[in-house]
Amino acid sequence: MNTTQLLARATTRPKPSPRRPPVDRTPGGAHGDDDSTSSLVRLLVVLLVAVTVLGGVGTAAGFMRSGSDADAAALDAAQAEISELQAEITRVRADRDDAAASIAALDERLAALQQRADQLEADGDADADELARLAAEITTVTEQRDQTIADAAALESALAAAQESARAAIADRDAVLARFPVRFDGALAVGEVTGRYRTTVAQAFCSTSGACRAPAAGEARLTATKEGYLRLNLPGVIDTGLFRVGDALHGMADVTTTAASCGTARPARVSVTVVAAGWRVDASGAATPTALQAVVTIDAPASTGCAASLAVFDMTLTPS
Repeated sequence: MNTTQLLARATTRPKPSPRRPPVDRTPGGAHGDDDSTSSLVRLLVVLLVAVTVLGGVGTAAGFMRSGSDADAAALDAAQAEISELQAEITRVRADRDDAAASIAALDERLAALQQRADQLEADGDADADELARLAAEITTVTEQRDQTIADAAALESALAAAQESARAAIADRDAVLARFPVRFDGALAVGEVTGRYRTTVAQAFCSTSGACRAPAAGEARLTATKEGYLRLNLPGVIDTGLFRVGDALHGMADVTTTAASCGTARPARVSVTVVAAGWRVDASGAATPTALQAVVTIDAPASTGCAASLAVFDMTLTPS
């Protein structure tokens, strides 16, 4: 694990609040009350489904996160390094203890050989060949003991180095953990989200029997006007200004569209709520969204040949 990279991930600081664009008062932006829309029950359904679809995505001011996936991966890598070093310490310590036991055994063997050689020489009629054999064995055992002593010293140094590395890795990990939870403003700034996006759509709710027809949005576009407004264009679905509530962006428009449960074009109210689907936090602490997530609601009253319908879709917007 690269310690510099690990600590760099820990330097995240609160991100300055991005400039909030003014409320879009242009046509297609925020709408007032309209008696032609759904009842309170239908509104509650939309809100409940929106909460379910958005799940844990924070939309309140002061959004708090425990760190991005990259931060979690860095901590996992740090913990894995610590585990490896601790295993290495255990292995080296066992090898060192084995070496110490071998030195003791070789010392005993050497002492026995030397005692035997001394006895033969003291007898006065020592066998020259036996003495030569003992002398050779004493030399061999002495060399083995000296090598084992050197190995034990090297193992002692390796153990000290591994222990120091483990202490450093633990200190690095603790320094990262001390900086959590990472806090930053989860609001989407105009400059962060303008551009083109690929869209994928999944049904979240359909008030009529069977599956509701998903909108074929194609490529979504988020643009900024010269006044600083943010507009969302989902071809064939909605083209509207967005206004901010908390950390989320909202838009609503009355359109004529092929509603989700009927094959003919009819008036419908389309609303969209956009939040960040993921964040990337760099070493400087700057947080930028990696993708967007939207809840798209198509609310169509009954018309000739078509029953009233309410459909909610989960849409993911990935930069193209």
